[in-house]
Amino acid sequence: MLILQGSNALSKFRINKLLSVVQTHTPEIISIQTRFIHFVNENKALDKKEDAQLNELLNYGESYNSFIKGSQLIAIPRPGTISPWSSKASDIAHNSGLNKIIRIERGVIYLFEIPNEKKL
Repeated sequence: MLILQGSNALSKFRINKLLSVVQTHTPEIISIQTRFIHFVNENKALDKKEDAQLNELLNYGESYNSFIKGSQLIAIPRPGTISPWSSKASDIAHNSGLNKIIRIERGVIYLFEIPNEKKL
C-alpha cells in the first residue's frame, strides 16, 4: 500500500472556526493544520510513469509548505466502507490506465500545535 501526502484539507476560514471550537475544550492548542492523506491499494508496484501519473492525479487543491510540530489525529472512513470519494477516485485512476490500482482512499491528518511540545 502506498501512502501519499496531499494538499490542505480545510480553508483558512474553516481552520480558524475549528480552532475556536477546539480551544474551548483544549486551550493549550495554538494552531491547527489539516492535510489530505491518500491510501493507494495496488496489486503490483507502479512503474515510474504510472507513479508520476498517480501523483498528478492526486495533486489538487492548495499546497502546503511544511507541517507544524505537535500531536496529530488521522481521520479515515470507517473500516469496511468505501467512501464516495474513493469510488470516484478509483474509477478515474482505472479510466486513466492505472489498472494496477485496486482502490484509492482519502483521509485527513489534523495537526495540533501545542507550546513546549506537550502531549494531548
